[in-house]
Amino acid sequence: MKQSSSFVKRLGFIKPCLFKYFSTRHKPQTLFRRMMLCHNTSLLENTTDWTLPKSAYIHIPFCVRKCLYCDFAVVAGTTNLNLYDTYIEHLLKEIETTLSYFKRKYQKLPALETLYIGGGTPSVLSYIHLQRIVDKLQQYVDFAPTSEFTVEMDPGTFDLSKARQFRNLGVNRVSIGVQSFDDNLLKLCGRSHNSKQVYMAWDILRTAGFTNLSLDLMSGLPYQSEEIFRDSIEKAISLDPEHLSCYDLIIEQSTPFGKKYQSGVFPLPSEDEAACMYILASSRLREQGYEHYEISNYGKPAYLSKHNQTYWKNQSYYGFGMSATSYTEMKRFTRPRKLVPYFEWVKQLEKRKGELECPQESLREQAVDTLILGLRMKQGISLNTFTKLYGQSISQLVIDASQPWITSGHMLEIYNRNGQLEGLALKDPEGFLLQNSILISLLEKSLWTTNSSTYPVTLS
Repeated sequence: MKQSSSFVKRLGFIKPCLFKYFSTRHKPQTLFRRMMLCHNTSLLENTTDWTLPKSAYIHIPFCVRKCLYCDFAVVAGTTNLNLYDTYIEHLLKEIETTLSYFKRKYQKLPALETLYIGGGTPSVLSYIHLQRIVDKLQQYVDFAPTSEFTVEMDPGTFDLSKARQFRNLGVNRVSIGVQSFDDNLLKLCGRSHNSKQVYMAWDILRTAGFTNLSLDLMSGLPYQSEEIFRDSIEKAISLDPEHLSCYDLIIEQSTPFGKKYQSGVFPLPSEDEAACMYILASSRLREQGYEHYEISNYGKPAYLSKHNQTYWKNQSYYGFGMSATSYTEMKRFTRPRKLVPYFEWVKQLEKRKGELECPQESLREQAVDTLILGLRMKQGISLNTFTKLYGQSISQLVIDASQPWITSGHMLEIYNRNGQLEGLALKDPEGFLLQNSILISLLEKSLWTTNSSTYPVTLS
């Protein structure tokens, strides 16, 4: 899953109206662990290693061509190796400065359990570039024995030699941007590959020894019918990927698509047609044994994305590179989206010796993040945890606000073996389809009903 601005696009099937909360491939400590931080920020000085990030996102902005719907922070169409080198030098300096700061402050940093290199198209980089990034990280942090190391790779940007080099470096998961198996749609969207190259890329990755492959598809594209989308779903299934992500097109006004098309108006699918595509993907992939564990994501039981769950569980994570978002010490910060401002920012970060000039999230913001991100997952939110973090009164408001949606069949109450209510979740697909409306309703009746910026927290 991409991050930062792509966090906005990639986290949701439904077009988000609360961009902050849907922002990070982005965009994310267990809730009990966060208890130690959210009530008294001075506890950060004495935090133990499990409050520190165990995940990192690294943004590589370069790509062959910028897709016509793309609003990500990318640099398209350049093969200037000097520019690649300059970017990598600044990226390495940011990693070094940031991790030096954390090591000075906390002495020992926990091993990374997930590393995600996204973009852009990271596979345009050479093996040497990737090796330098990994070497720099390993100067400060170890990689856990079972760490998940994902790199995004687009068809046509790598051969068998590069795929093997990446795997030998420790990459054990690849996310491949397919988007569609329809050549007309790929051309219409400005993709740099065709369907034949998809199959070639897939064969290369399997031959190189990758056993954990994720495939991205898009719905809601111009002139895309349900039958065209169904064909892509079936062809994706035939490849037997371990993981799939199905994202709905989001029209951004700054893009060529944004200037040409209007959401819900032909040649874009109507809202009903887009909903049918979503239901099709959910039902068909679940029939094939994939778990619909998050609104836009499906995985075989042993292959749910560990990195993506870092975001959805609102856990801390490092972010490095142009436009990357990080969430450390209760500070959520997004880096500049352009190369030169990013280079200048890295220089300023060095002068500050790695400390971010960014306010900590308020308890209100933490609670909103936890609710919105948690309800993206099939498992929903733990009410016991939510209550301990943010207080019984707020928790009860959320429960009460959920009742109309439970009655209508869009939300589920989760009970333990003793018959006690222990969680709330959106129903698949009914609740997922109305995610925005449900979340706004819950927030208006709970976390947006008071002017207080803090809530009672039970720390015992």
